[in-house]
Amino acid sequence: MRRPPVPLRWQTWPAGDEPGTTLILLLVFLTVGGAVAVATANLGWGLVAFVAVALTTARHWTTTNYETNREGLQIEAFGRVRRLRWTNVHGWYEGRRGVWLIAPRAPLPWEWIGGVYLAWPVHRDALRSTLGHYLGPASKSVSSP
Repeated sequence: MRRPPVPLRWQTWPAGDEPGTTLILLLVFLTVGGAVAVATANLGWGLVAFVAVALTTARHWTTTNYETNREGLQIEAFGRVRRLRWTNVHGWYEGRRGVWLIAPRAPLPWEWIGGVYLAWPVHRDALRSTLGHYLGPASKSVSSP
């Protein structure tokens, strides 16, 4: 019997980890806010539009802490902790920028929508090994992003 992998802990901060994406988002926010301000001839509405669009990307601006252990995955973001037990995970898909853990038991063509996205930690192989140990091999799917 294989020994369980060592628990993994990592933190992501997309705004700092992906400066190109951050710059593009800021340009989009400024463009939308500016367009609304011009269209309404009101700087206040432009500011409201800027903030509203920025709030839709809140996960990009905050840090997220991840931890794996024998029971499952723990995700801490926005001051809240979410726990996902390995027994509730249907499968996982590996992507270029991270991993999707699929939570629903009934697979759907768009099942990745109901899953949990994990940005790659520094040591990708350690996460692959952990997921392989608890969940088996990665799933193959054309529906994953």
